[in-house]
Amino acid sequence: MTGAREEQDVSIEAAVEVIRRHLAELLAMEPGEIDPELPLSAYGLDSQSGVSLVVVLEEWSGTSIDAGIVMNRPSVADLAAAAVPPRKRRR
Repeated sequence: MTGAREEQDVSIEAAVEVIRRHLAELLAMEPGEIDPELPLSAYGLDSQSGVSLVVVLEEWSGTSIDAGIVMNRPSVADLAAAAVPPRKRRR
């Protein structure tokens, strides 16, 4: 990651959209069909898909994320919040 990307502020809302787009692509759905409040398990997310999602989020946010988080954060919105640490959130 470049220093400029690491310093960029990101929002939880933007992270939700990144997750929705990635899940929609994996599941052959439209992003708007992904409800941010539903548990990831509602979409049949397996461990391989979960790790793929974490990698996408890490690349997008420039933040290291424990891949086990997909088992601990049940909804898209919760995962998005975890992917955007407070120090990087847009104010």
